[in-house]
Amino acid sequence: MTHRDLTGRLLLEPVRAPCRAGRSAARRLPWHARRTALLLAMVFLLGVSGPWSPRAAEEDSVQALLDRADAVRSADPAEFRMLLDELETRIPQASQAQVEQLRYLQAYRLSLDGRFNQAIEALHDLAAHATDPATRFRATVFLANNYAHTRDFSAGLQALDRALSMLPRIANADLRHQGLMAAAVLYNQAGQYELALPYAESTLQEAGAARTRCLAGILKLESLFALNRLPEDPAVFEPQIADCEKHNEHLLAGFVRGFQAQTLLAAGRPREAVELLESRLATIEQTAYPRLVAEIHAVLAEAHLAQGHYVQARRHAERVVEASEGVPFSRPLIAAYRTLSLEAEQRGDLAAALQFQRRHAEVDRAFLDDIKARELAFQLAQHDNLQKTHTIELLNQRNEMLRLESEIAKQAVVNTRLAIALLVILLAAIGLWAYQVKRDQVRFRRLAQTDALTGISNRLHFSQRAPGMLADCARHGQPVALVMFDLDGFKAINDRHGHACGDWVLVEVARVCRAQCAPGDLMARLGGEEFAILRPGADVEAARELADRCRRVVAALDTAPSGTRFPVSASFGVAVARPGLECGLDALLVQADIALYCAKTGGRNRVSVYGPGAMQAAGTAERAMPTSA
Repeated sequence: MTHRDLTGRLLLEPVRAPCRAGRSAARRLPWHARRTALLLAMVFLLGVSGPWSPRAAEEDSVQALLDRADAVRSADPAEFRMLLDELETRIPQASQAQVEQLRYLQAYRLSLDGRFNQAIEALHDLAAHATDPATRFRATVFLANNYAHTRDFSAGLQALDRALSMLPRIANADLRHQGLMAAAVLYNQAGQYELALPYAESTLQEAGAARTRCLAGILKLESLFALNRLPEDPAVFEPQIADCEKHNEHLLAGFVRGFQAQTLLAAGRPREAVELLESRLATIEQTAYPRLVAEIHAVLAEAHLAQGHYVQARRHAERVVEASEGVPFSRPLIAAYRTLSLEAEQRGDLAAALQFQRRHAEVDRAFLDDIKARELAFQLAQHDNLQKTHTIELLNQRNEMLRLESEIAKQAVVNTRLAIALLVILLAAIGLWAYQVKRDQVRFRRLAQTDALTGISNRLHFSQRAPGMLADCARHGQPVALVMFDLDGFKAINDRHGHACGDWVLVEVARVCRAQCAPGDLMARLGGEEFAILRPGADVEAARELADRCRRVVAALDTAPSGTRFPVSASFGVAVARPGLECGLDALLVQADIALYCAKTGGRNRVSVYGPGAMQAAGTAERAMPTSA
């Protein structure tokens, strides 16, 4: 079963009992015929194996329906609902274990309908009171999966811990794999891909069933994709595709094809990527799964763009936007708007190019903010669990102290000495706990405000501090300057020298430009290779001088320590909010972005100031640009 969250991400529900032999053939029969055949087979088996018992026959017929419902719940939701309706009329005939299994399937239906809170309530009760260990384990695993849907990572981690603690008592290999994959799902949704990988890989090493390998393989590829560590050889994806298609999981196979095509694209083989996906595009469109359709068309758009096929690239990018309706941000949308911007620029439609570029920046910003929010939510969940652990430890220490006090009451001298010792231990424990909590709070605040790669402020911190600085300058009648810049040809550096080299460039650029800033300046990485410096009290000339100093130190960077030599340059846009004129942060960002665009179109490695003169120069540069590739 697959779900989507608000951003369109793939959410896997890996909990599924193994199918019995012969079910694939039975699936081709109408539902009523299958049910009749099952019941007749049960009666026949009972007739040849021993005395016939009406109660035993009823329980066996209920079990047959339960097994069938469990088998088809993700493959055929319509039949699954029909089977549940039938089972709910047979509750008086069911045993206690069968009633618990039915309650699990009812909770699954709630999750299938998107009623996650009701599903969580039902699973919570079942995980606490089920008499069957297997049902209790499955309920706990699925509970963690549902908490991943609702992004309650604190409760999800607690449910996952309970499920993993039950693993040593679970003998059934398929159930064990369900627990491992539930952990991978939760960690992937929390953005903790390094933690998810070991669980997916353990399942792949142990699993014998092709469908389990398919699901575990998808989780592993999802983690590797997020970590930019997909395999370099496209052929390694073929066994994974075969495992998925063997069980008619064409939707999941489509995602693997997408990963395979992205590997070809990264290897500089866009034509092969196009051939791979277009040969299966009709099958992918038939799945009607918006995220898969968007993923595939996004890869096709980038592959066509890499070959200079701008018309085909625009067609696929527009299909991504269409398939992503209602999704505020996703990786495919980021790629689509970038493609549309480049295609419009190639046609000479600079207004459309700028519009698409702004939309690309909005989607990219929202995507990065979502990543930060998930990381922060997961860290807060870990912090909450840590606090609870410390609280339990303190309570245990206090209980121990009371027990010792009752014993040492017999000897006054020993009582006094022991009480003092315990008090010292308790105060030390409280002091240590307070210190650790404070240290964690400081670390979390720093993580929330700092860009992890460069060590300067991130976009969220910049957007929180900048309005206050603007308001202070306006109150004191001072101007405020915003210098925005990004690196020229940064994608080419990544493509030619590798992402590690690109990361080195970003760190060095942030370092040398930060050295040019005054103590009161605010410098931040807005995203990707884009940076900004906000300087209070600076007029146009001071801002231009700052931008030009930064431009010179960037151009003078010695790239030899990165392992290879190549030129580095940046284009700068300057905007100034003058005293007495209302100019908010958004307006100042737009002005600086326009000036930066002028610097780009004017030849790059230069400084452009927002204003009529600069805009006129930019317009001249735009008219001089070629209108076709």
